[in-house]
Order: sequence, then C-alpha cells, then structure tokens
Amino acid sequence: MTVHFSKDFVVRPYPTLINRPSVVDGTKQLAIRVRVIPKNKKRNEKRYDVTVKDMNGKVIRLTPSQFKSNRYSNTIKRRLSEIDYRVMMAVFNLLEEKPSFKPSDISKYVYETLEVNDNYIHSYEMVDDPEILKALKVDEPVPKDVVNKISAMNREDFLDAETGEQIDIEDIVSWEESDFYNRIEIEKIEKMGFEERYEKGHYDKQNICELFGYCWTTNKQKGTPFVPDSYRSLILRMADYRYNKTPSEDIENFNYEWVDDFIIYLKEEGYASEVHPKKYTPFNIHEHAKDLVLSKRKIYDRSSFDKQVKHLTRYIDLLQEQKKLSRKTVDTRDINISSYVKKNNSPYTRSSHALLRSEIDQVLHHKFNDKKMDRTRVMFLLQLFSGGLRNDEFFNEYFKLKESNGIFYFSYFANKTRNIEENPLIDGYSDVLLKQIGNKLPTFLKVEEYRNNLKLMTKEMKLNRDIRYQIMKATGETEVFDKPIYELINPYWCRKSFVSLCTSLGWTKDEISEFTGHADSTTLRFYSDKLSLEEKRKIVTRHK
Repeated sequence: MTVHFSKDFVVRPYPTLINRPSVVDGTKQLAIRVRVIPKNKKRNEKRYDVTVKDMNGKVIRLTPSQFKSNRYSNTIKRRLSEIDYRVMMAVFNLLEEKPSFKPSDISKYVYETLEVNDNYIHSYEMVDDPEILKALKVDEPVPKDVVNKISAMNREDFLDAETGEQIDIEDIVSWEESDFYNRIEIEKIEKMGFEERYEKGHYDKQNICELFGYCWTTNKQKGTPFVPDSYRSLILRMADYRYNKTPSEDIENFNYEWVDDFIIYLKEEGYASEVHPKKYTPFNIHEHAKDLVLSKRKIYDRSSFDKQVKHLTRYIDLLQEQKKLSRKTVDTRDINISSYVKKNNSPYTRSSHALLRSEIDQVLHHKFNDKKMDRTRVMFLLQLFSGGLRNDEFFNEYFKLKESNGIFYFSYFANKTRNIEENPLIDGYSDVLLKQIGNKLPTFLKVEEYRNNLKLMTKEMKLNRDIRYQIMKATGETEVFDKPIYELINPYWCRKSFVSLCTSLGWTKDEISEFTGHADSTTLRFYSDKLSLEEKRKIVTRHK
C-alpha cells in the first residue's frame, strides 16, 4: 500500500480482488481499490474500484490463492505497479478538475489519457541530508522522488487501509523505494532491444507468447536465428488466437488441449486478412489486438494451413531442445495434420505457378526505360538463376556473387539446411544476365516494392497467359481459379520457374534438387550427399 497526499485529501490505493462479474473458474477481477479521504472530517471518505487491464484492454483475473501468495507472472506484477501509480495520478487530477467523479472517470483517465501520455520523468537525485534520513529512520540516501512523496505525510495518515494499525515510517520508505526502482527497471527493460531482452532474461517465461518469441533470437553457436523469417508469423497467429479466443496465456496450461484448440481455431477461423504489421515482436504485438479482433477473415488454403502447423511444431521442438519448455508438455510427433483436414487429392497444384522457358527468355532480353522496373527484372532473374532461392535466402547478407579464377558463381545461406550453398552459372542464362549488369549485384529494392513491381513488370510485358489451379481450403472445400500471370506472380515463382527452366533443359529431378535444395522425387536427402560446386558445373556442361 502506498499513501499519497494533496492539499485537501489523502489518497490510498491498494490492490484487491473483486467479483464483477463472478466466473465459473474461481477467478476474480484484479483491481486497484482507492480510498479518497478528505482532511476535512465533515466530509465523507469515498472508495473507488478500478479494474486492472493488460496492454490489450483485457481485465486481469486471478484466483484468491494466487493473489494472496503473490503467485502470478512478472508481467502482471509490472502492470499492477504501473496501474497503481496511474490511478493515484488520475485521482489527483480529477480532484482538481471536479468535486465529484465516478470509477469510470478514473478508468478512462488511466487507460485513455495516461496510457497515451505517460510522460512522467523520474528524478534520479539522491537525498543524503542527515536530518531527513534520521526522520525517515534510514541510514542510506533516499531518491528525491521518494522523499517528496513522504514529505507531505503526517502521523494520522500512517494507518493501514485494512486494519487501521499504525505503519512504521521505515516500512513506508521501503515500499516507496521499491515502487520507485521497480518503475525505473520497467522503463529500462522497455528501452532494450529485442535480442538484449531475451539474452538478459527480461521476458515473461510463464507467458506462452513471450516464451515462443525466444525462437526469434540468434543461435549463438551458429550465428543465425533459430527460425527463419518465414516462420515468424506464428507469433502473429498466436496473438490472433489469444485476443479472439482468450485462451490461457500461462505456460503451465500449454498442453495437448491448448495445441488442439489453437489448430482448430486456425482451421475454422483462418487468419485476419486485413492485418499486416511490419515491425511487431512478442513484446509489442498487443498494439495490434484491436485490429486482429475487428479484421475480416479468410480461411487458409490447405498448403498454408499445413505450414502453420509445421511452424508450430518447429517452435515447440526448438524450445524443448533449448530446455525452455518441458518435453512432458507436448510431443510433436503426436501432432498430425491428417487429424484436422482431409487428404488433398487435387489434380491441380501450384506447380503451375511458374514461367515457361520462352517467358524466361522474354524477361531476360526485355529492356525497361524505368530504372526501378529494370532492377525488378534483374532481381527476379538473379533469384531464379541462382537456384530459385527462397526470399529469406535471397534477401540475405550471405547471398553473394563470387569469382574464382575468372569463373563466377552464386553463394547463399540455405535456411532449411543451415549451410552455405554454391551454384554455378547456367550457360545462356545467368551468364547473359551478368554481362547486362557488369558482373556486379545491384542494390536490392525492398521486399514489398519488389513484390509489387513484379506484377507491374509482367503486366507491362503482357505476360498474360492464364494459370489454372485448384486450392483446397483447410475446411475441405475446393476452389478452381483462372488468372493471368501478372495477377499471380510473386518472388516464390522464381523457385518453380527454375525447376521449369531446368526441366526444359533436360536436367533430371535429382540434378535439379542439387541446385534448389529440394528433396528428390521420393525422400529428403542428407546434406552429406550434396554435390560439390565442381560436380554441379558438370551438370551444367552436360546439358549445354
């Protein structure tokens, strides 16, 4: 409990549990109960209850045993301290503005005004005046903020809100100091970078979303993230589930039932089609909670749904390997996609999402007057000819054009294999492109601009061949589409276009897989079996 004073009132906020409304699981709403005691004895004391909400606007609930034993997450503890301070600030401001107000006025001030304009600045000055320290019954210097708060107190106000007993001044000092340093620590942590927070352990290990966010960090042994960028969206999907279905966020409740409910949600509810945040993390994803709840939704197609489940199992495996998650919680070998969706027997596949050899030739020899459009053309061909690279392999510092003894070749970091791969030039294609660009990689456009320009580029080139394909939804429904190339093309087409080109050049499937990192026609191949750069060059020479 912290006691605060104004000229005419004593304000005592303290945490409590309230039953509004009662719920079947035994939890109650966490609230700050604030006593506003007029110094004028003729006026009556007033009490207000302000519920404590998390950063997403959801009321925090605890069981009485959790509350009494202080067994709840650090995230809740930090939020409780923050709201306690805001309630006090809100009451003081409202007392100055109007003589009478309601709990809703305090709540509005706390969660609308102060949530946006929390610009309180701490004074780090320490008070070491012997007389002041003696009065406070402490030996060490005390922060000026603490002294300022306590200086307004008088003897009659050092009473416990629950028992009415006298509170020792040294206890008041201790509480105020704890509150002061806690707020400073919170602000310090919030200013840390993403990697630093995880490295120093400043994340809530009991919170499912924050714990899973650990998989975004860098594997110190390999110097690369535990999961590639394409796997990061799982955190957004978990947040979507979190804000729309409000499951337990406590890692103690992460089990087969939690996983099952999450996968069923993905299958039946799909994804928020209007939410595309750029720079979100597990620590700020709450900023998109409202958008995730209000967004229109689309059902996953079968392949996208499969990827989400694959990403989930990868995160779980990684956390268990890193000893962040108990292996007793979930065995990913028990998570079978076939338990949720029908087998895809579609006669159509997205293998049709590829340019033909003649269309690749057309792109290779086309000239654009617009520099950005021509750079888009060059980037597409580089991504294609280097082996049909995935986006996170192409837009990567490890993607390089190298030269040895006058012979050029491509080098890149394969995220799936975690190895550096090297691919030679393809005569008549990549060598022609290198001559056009002077054997030097251009400055890449940003991914979104590149993606958008591909559609504009192919439309200007009149690559309007219709592509027919069938999509099986995660719900089992199917749809057939006919759309022109320029409406469908995206960077991933490079991968299938590379396969299309090499097939037309007479390469075998196994030879193609050596360049793309794909499996062969039947099984995944161990990377110890991969061909060397020189062996790959022999393939190119053989099919001239």
